[in-house]
Amino acid sequence: MNTESLDRIMRNVTVGFVLLLAGGLIHASPGTDAFEAGDYEQAETLLTAELKRADNPQKTLLLGRVAFETGRFDEAFDRFQVAVKAMPDDAEAQYWYGSAAGTLAGNVSMFRAAGYAKKSRRALQRALELDPKHIGAHQAMVQYLLQAPGFMGGDKDEALALAKKLSGFAPVEGHLLLAAIYRQTNREDEARATLAELTKRLPDDPRGWLQLGFAQQGDENYADAHIAFARAAELGAESGDVTSELGALYQVARTAVFSESRVDDGIAAMERFIETRPADDTSLPGVDWAHFRLGQLLTKRGDTQAADEAFETAIAITEDDNLPTAVRRFRRST
Repeated sequence: MNTESLDRIMRNVTVGFVLLLAGGLIHASPGTDAFEAGDYEQAETLLTAELKRADNPQKTLLLGRVAFETGRFDEAFDRFQVAVKAMPDDAEAQYWYGSAAGTLAGNVSMFRAAGYAKKSRRALQRALELDPKHIGAHQAMVQYLLQAPGFMGGDKDEALALAKKLSGFAPVEGHLLLAAIYRQTNREDEARATLAELTKRLPDDPRGWLQLGFAQQGDENYADAHIAFARAAELGAESGDVTSELGALYQVARTAVFSESRVDDGIAAMERFIETRPADDTSLPGVDWAHFRLGQLLTKRGDTQAADEAFETAIAITEDDNLPTAVRRFRRST
């Protein structure tokens, strides 16, 4: 199993926890409040203390999620296993148990991987039986089917069918998953068509436009990529989706670098990105690389002094050894 792919999907899935709170299945407490706020260190301390006072499998599940989010997958697996035993008919518990098992399958020896993979598939199947519209379970199962070898249940046709089913009740997640499958199977035309269909079906959702822009950027169709990214940024701003807005602005600037056109638009987009990027949003590119891209665009505009300042800022704040090399390489090429 590909840990990076599965881990990315897990981090993008947010459904379930809010529903548990709203439905009264897990009572609000300082520990659950800390978890919901993303303060995992505090959540772990508080939830551990709360569990010592009274056993609660939902809080055990949350402690497992804390461990999962902080990369302690063995511990997460153990916590989820306890939660599943206490709540065998809880789709969310099965989903997280299957997710942790799948992640471990990609991080252990091949001799142990088969056991974890079997547990992952079984738990994800159970989650889908309990909740046929569980988005995360669909996404995780599709990744399993794509990545597992045939003798462990991998099946690309089954993955495609499941993604199509997802697109019926969760258009954005389903279409993005379909496009990813088409890309992995070298069906680029179908991937682009799927993303274009998503923008027509949900024209006001920035996520479809953002992914369509990536596809067009990859095709070096920079004019259409710029239009798609600009639209995604506009829609993100209108809806308050800061991550989509800033992610699209970064790509407006990056597309301008590649195409050597719309340079002023690229500079304005990157300056806004740098000014407004939340420090704690790890899904976005870093400010260090943003300064590097800004320096490239300023160079193309002929503003060498400002470009040098941007490059020096990038080098000063980065912890990525590849960035100074990128700056030197770009400077030699101009």
